[in-house]
Amino acid sequence: MRSNTRGIIATAAVAGLLALGLVGCGDKGAGGSGGDVEGKTTINWWGFAPDVTVGEAYVAAFEAANPDIHVVYKNFENTDYAPALRPALQSDQGPDIYEISAGGNVAGIQLWTDYFHDLTPAAEAALGADWKDKFAPGYIDQLTWPETGVLSALPLGGVGAQMFWYNKTMLDDLGLEPPEDYAEWVEQCKTISDAGHTCMAMGAGGDMTFGTELLRTTTSSVDTGYWVRALKGEASWEDPVFYEGIDILRSMIEDGIIQSDAIGVQQYPEANNTFMAGQAAYVQMGTWYTQYGGREAQIVAAKAAGISDPDPFVMMPMMTPNLGGEKPGMVAEVEWGFAVNPKSKNIEAAEKFATWFTTTQEGQEVILKHLDIGLPALAGMGPNWDEIDLVDPDVQVPAYKDMYAAAAETSETRQLHLSQETANALVVAVQEALATKNTPEEIAAKVQAAAVPRP
Repeated sequence: MRSNTRGIIATAAVAGLLALGLVGCGDKGAGGSGGDVEGKTTINWWGFAPDVTVGEAYVAAFEAANPDIHVVYKNFENTDYAPALRPALQSDQGPDIYEISAGGNVAGIQLWTDYFHDLTPAAEAALGADWKDKFAPGYIDQLTWPETGVLSALPLGGVGAQMFWYNKTMLDDLGLEPPEDYAEWVEQCKTISDAGHTCMAMGAGGDMTFGTELLRTTTSSVDTGYWVRALKGEASWEDPVFYEGIDILRSMIEDGIIQSDAIGVQQYPEANNTFMAGQAAYVQMGTWYTQYGGREAQIVAAKAAGISDPDPFVMMPMMTPNLGGEKPGMVAEVEWGFAVNPKSKNIEAAEKFATWFTTTQEGQEVILKHLDIGLPALAGMGPNWDEIDLVDPDVQVPAYKDMYAAAAETSETRQLHLSQETANALVVAVQEALATKNTPEEIAAKVQAAAVPRP
């Protein structure tokens, strides 16, 4: 919510085009020259992920396997995606393919209920009568709108979160190891700061939910099961557990774990760029970030962050330290899936695009090769690590495998129960916690008043 999540390359200005409902990020398009190609059916794919470089690889692989179809990809920053997509879907000139996730305020399923094309027949045609069993547990249910039973999108893969990434190269240079608890992290951040680096890059500005994920992590460090209960309406946000989670988040700025200007930047692109430029030791991201463990993808990301001649560093996952009494595990769910616009003039080609990536081994191997998703949609599949050019595979592969296993084993979802109203209220809560002296009780009362449970 994958990010997905991403968008390391700045988007073009979109304000004027938004008014027309036809916005794209023209210089970010992938899939060849764009526009119609003689003798081929052209379909347009809009998404907030993957990044352009990976999107180009997706398109090239699909077109090689389906030479009668030409694909044009437009990639949006997370904050631009929903404002651009909604008027486009309302018009008759929206994309043929667009992306839906299980929840959240970027592409959550609850945002697009008027624009579903049921993909159940396409999935059954591709995989047979037992098609649901071919996917990882829960993925189909998470992309099915419960009020109608319509399968809104076919899952591309899964995502795990409530974890961090660290620059092992930097920590090694400073003689440090990842922290086990809060006090150790505070002490370590002093060493990192004294060396001229940022300890943890973090952005809480804008209306994205990345800051919320850190608040969830601090709150889950007090009670690991509380957050989902609150999202479902089974627990109140006016609860001492939530108050303590707010206090821990505030302390992370006061104690130097996260930078003091976090409220003034966004996770994408600013915090992401700080980490990819090798200027920060830590960042909170999920399994989608695995793609930057690869040498080529990291070089592209670092150049986009302003480094002209980057030297790739060893990027490693870190499970959450003990911040408040407990060590919360990962959360995971379907990352996002391909939806078909019911107004598309090329429904058959759009369905072929969606099913090729999500129901065929060939398509899933393309996704897994680039590590943008991480957890496969089809049961029993996984990355072929021997074919991936990691910076230090001897160190990274065992850690990445453990991370994927932890994500696959968790039963706690990430954004599935997060309504748009609750998401917005929690974003404001994070910003109030970091920028005001309002008490946790005052902040929590506003969340409780605005939240809409999503069982």
